[in-house]
Amino acid sequence: MLETWPERTRLYRFMADPPTTTIQRVKTLVTGSLPTFIDASSNFATMELQEDNIIDQVILGKNHNVLLGDDTWARLLPGRWLRSYALYSFHTWDLDTVDNEVDSKIYDEIQKKDWDLLIAHYLGVDHAGHRYGPNHSEMTRKLNELNDRLKRIIDILPPDVLLYVIGDHGMTDTGDHGGESKAERTAAFFAYRKTGFSGTADIGAEIEQTDFAPTLSTALGRPPPAPSIGSIFPPVLPQMKLCYMLLHFSNNLKQIAYYLVRYGEESQQVALDRLANLINATREKVKFASTVHSEDDLLSYVAKVRSLVDNIRGVFREVWVEFDSLSMLRALLLLFGGLISGAMLCVLVIMHWDGISQRWYEGRSPAYERFARAALMASAAVLVSNSYIIEEGAGLSFLFVTVTGLFALRDGSSRAFILWASCSAVMTISRYYRGCREEQGDCWTSGGNAAFGGGQASRGALVLALTSMGAVVSISRRHIGWRGYGVVLAGLLACAHWAVGWGPLGSAGRSRLLARGAWLTLVTMFSLLWQKDRQGPILPVSVLVLLLYIANSRVLGASLAPTAGIALLSGFLTIMLITSMKNERSSKLVLSLRSNSSVACAWALLASYHFYGTGHHATLGHIRWAPAFHAGDPVYLPLGTYISGSLVMLELFGMPLMFGAAVPLLILWGKNDGSVSPRTQLAAVFTLSLKFNLCFAIRVFVCTLSATMHCRHLMIWGVFTPKLLFEAGACTAAFLGTLIGTALAAWHMPSQQKPS
Repeated sequence: MLETWPERTRLYRFMADPPTTTIQRVKTLVTGSLPTFIDASSNFATMELQEDNIIDQVILGKNHNVLLGDDTWARLLPGRWLRSYALYSFHTWDLDTVDNEVDSKIYDEIQKKDWDLLIAHYLGVDHAGHRYGPNHSEMTRKLNELNDRLKRIIDILPPDVLLYVIGDHGMTDTGDHGGESKAERTAAFFAYRKTGFSGTADIGAEIEQTDFAPTLSTALGRPPPAPSIGSIFPPVLPQMKLCYMLLHFSNNLKQIAYYLVRYGEESQQVALDRLANLINATREKVKFASTVHSEDDLLSYVAKVRSLVDNIRGVFREVWVEFDSLSMLRALLLLFGGLISGAMLCVLVIMHWDGISQRWYEGRSPAYERFARAALMASAAVLVSNSYIIEEGAGLSFLFVTVTGLFALRDGSSRAFILWASCSAVMTISRYYRGCREEQGDCWTSGGNAAFGGGQASRGALVLALTSMGAVVSISRRHIGWRGYGVVLAGLLACAHWAVGWGPLGSAGRSRLLARGAWLTLVTMFSLLWQKDRQGPILPVSVLVLLLYIANSRVLGASLAPTAGIALLSGFLTIMLITSMKNERSSKLVLSLRSNSSVACAWALLASYHFYGTGHHATLGHIRWAPAFHAGDPVYLPLGTYISGSLVMLELFGMPLMFGAAVPLLILWGKNDGSVSPRTQLAAVFTLSLKFNLCFAIRVFVCTLSATMHCRHLMIWGVFTPKLLFEAGACTAAFLGTLIGTALAAWHMPSQQKPS
């Protein structure tokens, strides 16, 4: 079409601002404003838009809007539609339902004369990216459908109708979006009009999404929305007289000047002299319109106006990433005070701990313990560097393997070295699943798009997921008594869910039913863990860890489910290595050895590593949203939004949660000779839990400090701020895990020690 009808068609790159999530993009398209933050929950429960926008401007002009497709528009702008055929948009594995419904309505709607703005939001291409990635045959199918659909629409399009075909965002190589990479920010803008367009087509190769609202307002004969900081883009507008074009540009500039004045009255983020210069420059451009008398003058005028608007946008982009240094300092002091309080509490617990004086009498800490502390501090200190954050997965793996190697060296037995070598091999295997960031030019990703885009698992990945789940469930069943039946049932339901829902012929309904059965079994088993059976705390805590393993496998999906098994195996080998460390003098000193800071540091390093070992990275673009729908449609579930959010959080931070719950096993694992009282064991569990959480708190503090130091850094939104958010989430999950695990251990701890 571009070659056949060059006077009727236009094609440009359509550039979005991060975050590239649908709700923020829709807001930009209708308001022309510049969102610079993401509220993840708003993507599930959209709040009504209160700002001035192009949809409301159409209604103010006594005109009508019609909506087809994505219900994000209906939730964002309720009651603004003459007719609305909106469908739920978060069934990301459903490629055809919404598109087919829009197709059934759009051709009839185009022929009607009672609307002025028709919005048809197709979802098939976006969902194909989420499920399969951009290079899959299903994506090819959806793009071919879109081409056929576009040809049919153009064939029946009336001469007085202007067609804009736009993408609200791009996608990464894995089909994700939400971050700030160029692939995520770049979409397409195609325009068609049978009677041609205004002016030349080569003003620029790119259009900012903030320019869409004032451009569409001009096409509809309405003023631009009040919060818009975009400019009119003439090449995609109908032909109009020079005086009318200048009138629209004057209205656009007056609206921006008014916005700057209001912004200066209500906010002091921009220096007043700088704001005054921008306001004066905008008003000068309004006056300069009177000197435009020809098409050549108009081209020069448009270039100057767009340059001014680009400058204004640049000022707001700078300001809206500004940090409140005073508030950040207060938060740092508060966090530091919390760290000091936690450290003092640890000291008080240690000072009143039976037998600890004998441990102190031996002198300073051994070399392996000092190195473990140094390793943890090093893992936190490097968070001030964006390069180390990008490669943190490799660094954590190296530090953990080194620390546990010193454990094996201290023990000196062949068993300890075999355990360490096995654990190192497992860590090496996990490298196969580590994801890649855009900044990692030499990185490779396993499993194709499916693994890291939340898409369909390959046949091999499905077999590996079923095998790993079956192996863990069958081995553990022999050692956990009657609770093993619940673990087996949950594991079988999870496997059945993957198998039934796999492939293009998979049954989504049956798969969802099996998923709900698996979650119901997990919740039921968790509640039954609190039933006392006088067998001690080891079995209940072990079952808790197994339940969390199954839950993690469920939310990770078949492609990445083996990573949960790898994490479980590495944790088990580490527990075996720690419990093999000898101390022949006293059982109390053995307990002291297990609860020292080196064990807490090693366990925290392992828990932090498996965030990366499960294919994650600390970027918004690596968040996988598919788990939000494992239990069904959030709209039709009681508390659906909270359930969906919890499942996404579990997918992100399930590893710290699982390793936190397993902390009591580091103390309790193995046989007790009867010389250590339950109270002493609980004191050791409590002490180790505090140290484990302190390790995560230190990392959060350093991330906060790093974000403060780099508040003007180029990578503040790309690296440092997401890292702070993800580290805070991991710290919260680790605390919750230790709280549940410790409470369960205390609940099942016998009131008095049984005779051996």
